[in-house]
Amino acid sequence: MPNLVQSKQQNVSQTESMHTFFMDLCGLSETPQSPEQDGVNLEIRAPFEQSEARQCDMGPTCWEGTIGEFMALDRGTFMTSMKTTLREELQQPIESAGLKSWRDCFKVLKYHTFGQLDRKSFASWKQLRIAFECVLPNQRRPDVLIFSKRMIVVIEFKRRDTEYAGFLNQLRSYCRTITQWEEVCQGRKVRGILCYTGLKTKHVVQRRRHIGSGDKLKEALLTLLGGDPQA
Repeated sequence: MPNLVQSKQQNVSQTESMHTFFMDLCGLSETPQSPEQDGVNLEIRAPFEQSEARQCDMGPTCWEGTIGEFMALDRGTFMTSMKTTLREELQQPIESAGLKSWRDCFKVLKYHTFGQLDRKSFASWKQLRIAFECVLPNQRRPDVLIFSKRMIVVIEFKRRDTEYAGFLNQLRSYCRTITQWEEVCQGRKVRGILCYTGLKTKHVVQRRRHIGSGDKLKEALLTLLGGDPQA
């Protein structure tokens, strides 16, 4: 089946080219992994205190780094790091629903959000810190936290095509907990985004909480953070 083989080779080439493009755009280069890293790129998990936007300690996370470092990841490395940290460091079980949610989260953020920014905006955004499954003082774990100079954005992903009021209450609870977490908040505003990955072309604001679909997450983040969130 020469046509199928050729098509598969073209798809692999396109995927590798896209990954290389993001690596170059982020100013990073791929490095060989040592056997003891077991497929997890430990270099990209830089500590928070290396960023000007983060001058404090916070709870453990499944993965954290800059947006630029996240964009340089392939999905396999991201998933391995998340699973390893959840199982070995946080000592929490890995559920199939959680794995599906992480895949959705990775796809929406990398290809439909950060990957859709223009070069000028991305040059500023790539320095922001992003944390996945950060453990809050009440032991809850919001899906994603993004830290800018003046704001912390909480993003909660739901694999649904219908809205549910309980999810918005959950998001509000996360935002309230982080606002009260003075060591991390440090006077910054805390805003939330509820992202339904099964919806399309939706973005509304209810009492300072953004609700929308995956294809509108970039719009919601730009509304909150602007094109230059470090200004």
